Amino acid sequence: MVNSFGIALDPPYTFNFLIYIQNIYLNQKNTEEDYFYKHPYIPSKISFKKDFELQFNDLFDEISHRIMKNDHDLVIFYEENELIYNRLFEQTPESFNKYNDIYKAFQVWWRSTAGQSSIEMHVYERTNSLYEALSTYLKKKKIIPSKGLKINLIFDKCILSNSNFHPYFATVSIEEIIFYQEELASNLKGCLS
Repeated sequence: MVNSFGIALDPPYTFNFLIYIQNIYLNQKNTEEDYFYKHPYIPSKISFKKDFELQFNDLFDEISHRIMKNDHDLVIFYEENELIYNRLFEQTPESFNKYNDIYKAFQVWWRSTAGQSSIEMHVYERTNSLYEALSTYLKKKKIIPSKGLKINLIFDKCILSNSNFHPYFATVSIEEIIFYQEELASNLKGCLS
């Protein structure tokens, strides 16, 4: 059996922006002194929707399905960014201004060497062992993949959504790739069966 299996890694703007917003929300929600704040820390109060967690989960799932069907991440991020605002934030002029500030701050960080390129550098060399584990699994099970596995890289763990694994499509954090490869490989095998 010829191994035609491949993994494509992509750090998409939209998913990483959603994680950026998720972390702002979690930092605001968890104000205990022993809480370990996540990046980014925004000291001002943001007006999120009351059902933020449900909306976030639904939006993350919706965007996952759109990107799986070849909707381009950059189109969603640049041309439809009001979708994120409308679903996750209270609709007031003040919250719209804060959302725009968050959107611009994300873009500045994401384009810097500490953003997107840092994510890429941290994981590309560590994916060889992940590729080997998945390739070995496919050979042992005599599974011929119908296409390559697309992995969307996010800078931090997605806590508010469970829709990270789909057939031949996954959204995983740097932390999962670096520290939890065995568990991640197990989860990704489910995407290939």
